[in-house]
Amino acid sequence: MEDVLDVYQRPPDPARPLVCMDEASKQLVKETRPGPPPQPGQPARYVAWYEPAGVRKPFLAGAPRRGGRCG
Repeated sequence: MEDVLDVYQRPPDPARPLVCMDEASKQLVKETRPGPPPQPGQPARYVAWYEPAGVRKPFLAGAPRRGGRCG
């Protein structure tokens, strides 16, 4: 871990830019039932019945010293 942290301490070098990567796993869902109609003066309700609709793995690349990112 210390070796990785040392990378962040290096002085900026255009020939060797610092780039960070991140990945996440997200479950996609479909709502299967609408919520009940709201009563006058009450907020709309949400029903937590859903159907699985797959999984996605978004990636993010960032250059923290340059202030940029792309996903």
